[in-house]
Amino acid sequence: MPRTASESSWVFYQLNTSSAAGFGQAPNGALRTGAATTAVNCGCKEQSPLILPALTPWASVQYKPAMSADHKLSEIRQIAITVSDVSAVLPFYRDALGLTFLFSPSPNLAFLSAGSVRIMLSTPQGAGTVGHNAILYFKVTDIAATHTAIVGRGATNERAPQLAARMPDHELWTAFVRDPDGNLVGLMEEKR
Repeated sequence: MPRTASESSWVFYQLNTSSAAGFGQAPNGALRTGAATTAVNCGCKEQSPLILPALTPWASVQYKPAMSADHKLSEIRQIAITVSDVSAVLPFYRDALGLTFLFSPSPNLAFLSAGSVRIMLSTPQGAGTVGHNAILYFKVTDIAATHTAIVGRGATNERAPQLAARMPDHELWTAFVRDPDGNLVGLMEEKR
């Protein structure tokens, strides 16, 4: 039987299988397991039980102690982009996007700077597929002018700037171009 959220602000969900182990996060931040319920600290105080009928448990979840602040991830320092030919794609990132070239230790590897994040251009070396990378989103201050300038410097236009979302304190605008291998590159501006 599901318990209510009134018990220490925890909401218990009945799993859709009785043989699987439940999982959740305990107040100290550690994962906790149970026989047939999942606890989620949602910070709410409802008196009625909440049920997720299609909740799929992870059978391999084990109790884990809380993560030390010394071992948490902080910020992204480098992003690898798999390209077909570093020398052919480097001018796009350096000249069209205007990223600062750092160094190239070999013909199959080049590093650029995007603020505090390093961009590594690399040919496939056991991982990654050309043209199937995650989308990089670069923060800009004038999305229309920046998009026009980047396309003018040779980038392939994918989508002109448009409003993506109205937030309580700003509008989020996005635009997209493609590099020579077809990887999407996003531009984003938070207009206040």
